[in-house]
Amino acid sequence: VIGLLSGEYRYEGINGQMTYKKEGSTIVETSYSDNRYRPAGFSVNQESTKADVEYFKYDAAGNVWYD
Repeated sequence: VIGLLSGEYRYEGINGQMTYKKEGSTIVETSYSDNRYRPAGFSVNQESTKADVEYFKYDAAGNVWYD
């Protein structure tokens, strides 16, 4: 299969939120507000991004279906 990337992922918190994702040379770190599943902020390769930029899409149950 073409295009497979090895990855490293970290999950933390009560809900098991992903806080770190490394695929290839891209690192995404995510922060969360207390008692919220949805991310509050991101950094991509140590560059902060605006919290209102939509990097993830969620289904009705709050599961990430696009990143």
